[in-house]
Amino acid sequence: MPTENVNSEAILEAVKKIDLLSELLDEKNKNNLKMIVEGKVSGGKQIGPYARLLTFAPGEIIMRQGDWGGNTFYFSADAALNAFVTDESGKHRKVGDIEPGTCFGEMSVLAGVPRNATIIAPTGSGPVTILEMVRPALRLLRSLKKFAERVDTSYRKHGQQTAGRRRRRSQSNRAGCAQQPRTVHGLRQAPRCRSGRKADR
Repeated sequence: MPTENVNSEAILEAVKKIDLLSELLDEKNKNNLKMIVEGKVSGGKQIGPYARLLTFAPGEIIMRQGDWGGNTFYFSADAALNAFVTDESGKHRKVGDIEPGTCFGEMSVLAGVPRNATIIAPTGSGPVTILEMVRPALRLLRSLKKFAERVDTSYRKHGQQTAGRRRRRSQSNRAGCAQQPRTVHGLRQAPRCRSGRKADR
């Protein structure tokens, strides 16, 4: 299990290291920065903070593919992380590294989908620090030009990948259909796919 740090000064130092969040340090964004790092009391109730620091041991899983995590997203604060995916055949393979300062996991918040990869703290090195943020922070961060552009690009890419998977599934289903009609009890029936649905005519 990761260790948690909610110290506002430590969180602020982590924010300062992340280029995508550099605009938070501008004077005009100081209220948003305070909400994320410290929170505030309103109407006698504490609101926020919207961020915390998590420290993971080498080899520890930070985010798991297939999990529903629609309330949190992350930034790698100080180290590259390993990204793995499990394909439809069940094969587990590394697909790349997440460099320090990179945002990940935000698509679950934006699109309401399961995590699309497993992210692991690399072995053979020391602990890694992750800046975790919750959903309300996303609305504040999208007012930052660099962050908004990064998120919009990711969202469009996700939409294109989703459309591509749907097309491939559709083509696979059509290819699996028996194209010749069959006769049952003297009646000619439309060909059916392996799934049992009638083939398109």
